[in-house]
Amino acid sequence: MAENPNSLLADQINRALDFDFDAEKKEYENRLEQFSPPPDRYNFFDLATDLSRGLTAQQQSNRPNSLAGGLALGFNQATQSIEQKNVELAKARREIGLQAARLAMESEDKATEFLNKASLELSKRDPDNELVTYLVTSEAPIVHLGQTYNAGASIALSKSEANAYKGKVIPAGGGGVKSTQAGTQAFYMSEEDAKRTVRNLGLRDEFPSFDDAVKRLVPLDAEGNVIQNKIGKEIYLGGQFLQMVPQVNGEVVTNLMFKPIEGVTPFFTEYRKDYLKNLAKTSSAYTDKIVSVVPRVDNALAVIMSGAETGIIEETTLPIKQVLQTLFQTSDPSITYLEDLQAISFFLGPKMRPVGSGSTSDMEFKAYQSAVLSLGKSTKANYLSLYAFAKLTENSVKLNSLEKKLYTDGNITSIDEIDRQIAEFDKGIFTKIPDEIQKENFETEEEYDSALNEWYRSLPNGEVVDNADGIWRETDGSYSPFLIKGWETRGRN
Repeated sequence: MAENPNSLLADQINRALDFDFDAEKKEYENRLEQFSPPPDRYNFFDLATDLSRGLTAQQQSNRPNSLAGGLALGFNQATQSIEQKNVELAKARREIGLQAARLAMESEDKATEFLNKASLELSKRDPDNELVTYLVTSEAPIVHLGQTYNAGASIALSKSEANAYKGKVIPAGGGGVKSTQAGTQAFYMSEEDAKRTVRNLGLRDEFPSFDDAVKRLVPLDAEGNVIQNKIGKEIYLGGQFLQMVPQVNGEVVTNLMFKPIEGVTPFFTEYRKDYLKNLAKTSSAYTDKIVSVVPRVDNALAVIMSGAETGIIEETTLPIKQVLQTLFQTSDPSITYLEDLQAISFFLGPKMRPVGSGSTSDMEFKAYQSAVLSLGKSTKANYLSLYAFAKLTENSVKLNSLEKKLYTDGNITSIDEIDRQIAEFDKGIFTKIPDEIQKENFETEEEYDSALNEWYRSLPNGEVVDNADGIWRETDGSYSPFLIKGWETRGRN
């Protein structure tokens, strides 16, 4: 059976009363001086309560209704309350002192522990030690009484403890953490406007979430520069417009939540869906170009760079050469080259049809075949057309991949932005002289020529260089608009 706490306390007091303090009176007097805590303050709220009770008692009595009489009763009640509190404090001090004396006879350690606990309990009666709820505002966590509190968390502190964390906490109202139902639609804006908007929604600068909210409202590129053409446009993610909803802890806004606006679908979201469907339909055709078309074109280019010749004579005499080769069982590499090119021409003709178009007629097929590779065209013309076809095919595949990437990027919110990035895509076919190799970047003509020729020599054989400006000229001043690296020595390496 549990012992009665009151009986235990009485027993301890009786034992303490029999204790002889004479031997160590001076020591215990010094130790017990700490148990004279400041009396519990009788504050304004206590006075108001007692006055209210007095006025109520006056109204309920048989005596005439009198404000002065009610106040008198209230002040009498206040006097009694003050005296009662003093009596209770004195009794508490006496009991604590007697308990400490008893424990001192048994164990110095137990006495010290008891004195510390008693001091803490008495200190709680001081209004300055009353625990108040605060919100953590510092970005670095606060560790209090062994527990870690992150930004936005609630923490119970006394007045002195709150002063110790000054600048890291702010008072919080009651009510817990909640989000308001309605929010404000989010638009991209400048940094100054973003800070002003976030403050107007109630979020204070000292919260770490303040900077996070501002960053969400300011459009920045990969280098951290503001994207000016986004300023003033709606912010949306995952195909929905976003709104800013304050998150409230008690009466304090601790964060801004970016939530989708239900029931409103941006026009770009619908356009994106339709466009991605079309891209999906043509995706297999572009895959086929990479797998089968480009390698065949590269094969034809390699055949020509190996020394094959084309033209009207070659096209006309090919059937005769084939018959003679069969009759006399001879081997002529030039015939093999032409047969390879002819086979590639038949293969590439249908592949010239634009992706997504219908079937090809015989007339269209011959036109496509002649455009990409024809035995009747000159060798150089065939090489340039094949080279251009290969580059156009590669560019179209890359562009298709870029479009899929842009239209599936949730951070892109307008057709204008997609068009801008597509316009920046390099659609060039022929190799151009680098921007750094320009005459104005060199002090002398010799330095410029040396850099230009060194760059040209570094190109692989078969590369076609755009010479439309006539940088490279013949001795008579004439020039070809296109230079094919290694053309003069093809078939001899």
